[in-house]
Amino acid sequence: MDKNFDGFVIYTKTNNKNKAYAIVSENYECKAETSKIPEKFKKYIVPIEDKRFYNHNGIDLKGTTRALLRNFANLKVLEGGSTLSQQLARNLLKDNSKTLIRKIRETLIAFKLEYKYSKDEILNLYFNNVYFGKNLRGVRSASLFYFDKEPEKLNTNEIVFLITILRGPNYYLNNIEATIRRKNMLSELLYKNHKYSYPQSLDSKS
Repeated sequence: MDKNFDGFVIYTKTNNKNKAYAIVSENYECKAETSKIPEKFKKYIVPIEDKRFYNHNGIDLKGTTRALLRNFANLKVLEGGSTLSQQLARNLLKDNSKTLIRKIRETLIAFKLEYKYSKDEILNLYFNNVYFGKNLRGVRSASLFYFDKEPEKLNTNEIVFLITILRGPNYYLNNIEATIRRKNMLSELLYKNHKYSYPQSLDSKS
């Protein structure tokens, strides 16, 4: 990875504490990269989004097949089957169109990412480029916008909230009940996968 940041953060003093005032970058997106991705982000995202992440080369054939069968059985898209590498590729492309050409490009980039980077580097790239709604790219921008904190200062509940809205930020940010349901479901999943010692509700302070 060649650089540690893209854009920069402006801070102000509020009650003798530094507070993020603005994120400045070269385009209209708010993006401020960081090399300090908390390990909890990486530990939590894998069982939620790509449980075979450490065992595939960019494409999870088992997950893709399961998603196709489920979607076909229900005659609608209920499951995407994309790996974290594919999701990273889609965010780098900045193309959410549901076309075969986009899917092919996404798949080729996913293979290239797996060839060029380690799994840990792919997770760093993922969290520095993924979309969090509100024109925010990357976990640092999202942390500063939603919580006025650098990512490494987020607590468990705040981290799970950010992972909760990743699946569809524009939808979840405008549907609080759906956000609560999904966040609590993910908390239960993480608990069952031994990622923390007890399930947490949306209003947990830990």
